[in-house]
Amino acid sequence: MLLLDILPASLESLGITDIEDCDYPSLVAELLRLVRHGPGLFARLNQIQLYVIQIDEDALAVLRTECESAGIDLKVEEQQEEAWEHYLVSPEMAALPIDTEVYIPVCDDGGAFLLVLG
Repeated sequence: MLLLDILPASLESLGITDIEDCDYPSLVAELLRLVRHGPGLFARLNQIQLYVIQIDEDALAVLRTECESAGIDLKVEEQQEEAWEHYLVSPEMAALPIDTEVYIPVCDDGGAFLLVLG
């Protein structure tokens, strides 16, 4: 599922939490696609916030450059991983109607990351 396909055109800020190591490369690739091809679709997008368990600055270098060129403020913060967090996303919660939070499963081990739309 592509971010370009699921995000609303009125999006102003995008926050993504609980980013696991296995998700990092594909998420950065999706965000690059969003920043490069999204200005016509997401004209109001002005901020992306990432909360990652372990920051990989090399993977973020191109994304930082692209965000700066597009006038999008990119904030990256390290997030402490708590053991209980792995049990927050259940199939029942993931099936709830989309409002402001979208859970996307991305790992074979049942992991997911949370999109917070603004």
